[in-house]
Amino acid sequence: MEFKLSPLEIPSDQPFRFDRLKRVESVTTLVSLIQNLSGPYVIAVDSPWGTEKTTFLGFLRAVLEADGIACLYFDAWKTDFSTDPLIAFLGELNDNLPNGAKDDLIR
Repeated sequence: MEFKLSPLEIPSDQPFRFDRLKRVESVTTLVSLIQNLSGPYVIAVDSPWGTEKTTFLGFLRAVLEADGIACLYFDAWKTDFSTDPLIAFLGELNDNLPNGAKDDLIR
């Protein structure tokens, strides 16, 4: 028997409402770092399979978006059927970023 948990709901007005692992401190520390860096930069979140990286990034995204920072969530596993990962990524970028954020990327 295989058991798969449903994704954790992350309400935009209270991102940590259902967080039982108390990740608020880790997320807010990373948000503070992001807000104080001057880009461009890359941040990697690395941890073994099943350690809730996706949920952590969901919290991070909710907090950043609440602060008015545009975010793009790209799930490479959902597009692994594509022969060219760049095309899948650019499609996601085109479909999901607000126009103002797209304009900033082009400059």
